[in-house]
Amino acid sequence: MTINNTSNSRGFTIVELLIVIVVIAILAAITIVAYNGIQQRSHTTAQKTTAENVAKKVEAYNAIQSAYPTYNTGASAVTNALATIADSSLAGSGITLGTPTATTPDTTVRLSLCSNAAMTSPTTVPSGYVVYIWDSTLTAPGLNPVQAGGATSITAGATGIANTVSGTATTCNPVS
Repeated sequence: MTINNTSNSRGFTIVELLIVIVVIAILAAITIVAYNGIQQRSHTTAQKTTAENVAKKVEAYNAIQSAYPTYNTGASAVTNALATIADSSLAGSGITLGTPTATTPDTTVRLSLCSNAAMTSPTTVPSGYVVYIWDSTLTAPGLNPVQAGGATSITAGATGIANTVSGTATTCNPVS
C-alpha cells in the first residue's frame, strides 16, 4: 500500500509577502522625501527668479530716469512709478510687492529702497535697493536678501544663515 501525499500548494508565504510590503514602504518613503526636497528647491528658485525680475525692473527704471523710484511707503505708489516706464512695469508680471511669508505665493517679494540718510516719504530719492524673499532653507526660516543694487550689496551667508546687506546706503525701508 502506497500513500501518495501530494499537495500542490501554490502562492506566497506570509514572510515573502511581508518582505515585499517592507520593500515597497521603503521605496515610497525615499520617493516622498525626494519629492519634498525637489518641491522646496523649485519654490526657492521661483522666488529668486521673481527677485531677479524686480531687480531688473528697478534697474531699467534707474537707467531711463537716472534715479531709483522715489521712496514711498505704499507699494502701489512704487508700482505706479515703475509702470511709467514700459521696461520697468510690473503690470501683467504677476509680481507682488509685499512681505513674503511661508504661505504667500512665490511671486511675492519685499522691495526695500535704501539711502545714505533718513528716508522721508515721498521725497527721498534712494541710492539703492534690496529685494528679499522668504527662505525656508535657513536654520531659522525668514526673509533673506537675494538682490541688491546701487549703493547696496549682498554678502552671502554660510549654509543656513541669511545673507547680509552692506554698502554706503545705510538706511533701507521696505515698500509695503
